[in-house]
Amino acid sequence: HDSRALFTARLPPVCTPEVARRIGLEGGTPQDLPDEALIPTWWSPSFWAYPTWADWFAHIGQPRQPRPGVGPAANLPALAIDMALAGMGVALGQMSLAAGPLQDGRLIAPFPARLPMPRAYCIVTPRSARRKERLASLVAALRDLAGRLEG
Repeated sequence: HDSRALFTARLPPVCTPEVARRIGLEGGTPQDLPDEALIPTWWSPSFWAYPTWADWFAHIGQPRQPRPGVGPAANLPALAIDMALAGMGVALGQMSLAAGPLQDGRLIAPFPARLPMPRAYCIVTPRSARRKERLASLVAALRDLAGRLEG
């Protein structure tokens, strides 16, 4: 089989404008994020390197270990986005899932830093399809879509 990287997801903090006002993020810094407002995503146990809030803080050069279990938590990335949309706190939102609510203003990204996932999303195909024009078109379309969603 062949494997081709399509894109690397990037995760910014996302929340509703109301949550940002309520917890004082307007004009604030990432250190203003209270642990109780952080929505961690507990990815599948088989997912080898899930991104955490500690990873995001390290990525922005402000190492911090948020206290676990003091706020809501999600077991799926899409659920974390839904929880953020419901005003339950701030989620690390995959752009592919949060793009629509960010574009229409239901969610905001109060800080520009985006944590890259440790690995790219890939497409795996049989080697026999390597030279097929339709496959090349599909890969190009998926990369284009991902580029628009990931911004």
